[in-house]
Amino acid sequence: MTVVGAHGERRSGIAAARGIFAGPDDPAYAEAARSSDLAATTLRPAAAATARTAAEVRQAIAEAVRSGRPLLVLSTGHSAGMIAPVAEDAYALRVALDEPVTVDPARGLVRIPAGARWADVVEVTSAVGLAVPHASSPSVGAVGYLLGGGLSPYGRLFGVAANNVVSATVALADGSVRTVDSEHDPDLFWALRGGGGGLGVVLAVELLAVPATGVMTGMTVWDADAAGAGVARAWWEWTRTAPREATTSLRLLDLPDLPGVPEPMVGRQVLALDGAVLPYGNDVDRARSVARRMLEPLRRLAEPILDTWRLDGLTATTTTRVDPRGRGRTVTDAFLLREGGHDMIDRWVESAGPASGSELVVAELRQLGGAFADDPVFAGAFGAVAEPLAAFNAGSASSPAATDASRGDLLRIRGDLRRWITNRTVPTMIDDPGIPRRTFGLETEAYVENVRRDVDPRGLFRLDVRDPKGL
Repeated sequence: MTVVGAHGERRSGIAAARGIFAGPDDPAYAEAARSSDLAATTLRPAAAATARTAAEVRQAIAEAVRSGRPLLVLSTGHSAGMIAPVAEDAYALRVALDEPVTVDPARGLVRIPAGARWADVVEVTSAVGLAVPHASSPSVGAVGYLLGGGLSPYGRLFGVAANNVVSATVALADGSVRTVDSEHDPDLFWALRGGGGGLGVVLAVELLAVPATGVMTGMTVWDADAAGAGVARAWWEWTRTAPREATTSLRLLDLPDLPGVPEPMVGRQVLALDGAVLPYGNDVDRARSVARRMLEPLRRLAEPILDTWRLDGLTATTTTRVDPRGRGRTVTDAFLLREGGHDMIDRWVESAGPASGSELVVAELRQLGGAFADDPVFAGAFGAVAEPLAAFNAGSASSPAATDASRGDLLRIRGDLRRWITNRTVPTMIDDPGIPRRTFGLETEAYVENVRRDVDPRGLFRLDVRDPKGL
């Protein structure tokens, strides 16, 4: 027997018995369970579905409840490595709503449906002169990124991205749909923003935006041997007094010859400074001045081999970086660093730079401080980051030998920097369940768990919970 599903697809008898869910022999299953994270084991849930409407989300919840299985919620499939090991006995639901991103320019609000990627959002908001705290990659799912916290290229001005969410519409385990904010179910609203998931299926969020028409953004690249520790030291000194409009990253990159990798960066290790300066009140002259004061001393220390900083439209910030994620199988590590001065920067260069023999694809230091360190009264569960730097490292996992070499480099760098590593990290930077990943304290953890028990007492969404403790 075959039946026609909600979108006209033909389903086998086993899939039809599950209603909206498809079995492993159905093409709809592969589409729903796919992962954009090539490092993750392919998801193999008991059944999978893609929901295009809120009604289909509610149908999926009801069917999962009847089955007695947990419901694993997916969006764009990033960070799937965190869930693959526990997905085999679950139903999986990919949420990709057939709804547009909409903007209310007068109120400075953007409504983002589940499944929308940042490229979709920024295209709409930039067209009406608004900037939002988006991710650095256009392919990242906006709702998942925001609920995880989010460190935006504008983050020193906006703060943790989740703090800019003003409401969320969520389907709960009992089948109800609620729109929550600071006045309506404030505990659930607080827990949704950075609490680690397992609370329901978020259908949409409303996000604050600020007026902006242009941004200074780009990447300056040096040969790593030529730059030495001097450029890294000078960048670190600049970060300590940098204005909030500027958010940058310093990365050691060793990229293969792949589409999108500029020719000067291929075949050698480079040091790259990328980021954005989003001006207050559209003061583009100030944005140019901030970027010039940052870059000119560094350019004098060593001759760049590539320099793309420019005043551009708001969509440019999503494509500024040459990002190795999604360019092959990788293994990763991430952690936060306390103030360490030149000793820490020198050790980072020694541990990941040319003399180290590291075969990592990327070793990154991301500038924090500014509004990242603010913890406003309206913040979510993951509301602020006190540390001045976040580190993210990734290596190739294209073969067993490459994986072993990469893991060795990751462990060595973590060991070399252990004096400055704190016991916290940022949830959206974690791709590996084996990485230590405490994101907030015990009191916050307990409060989130209480909210989770209130809205999902039977643990329907238990596989969505990101353990905040790690190792």
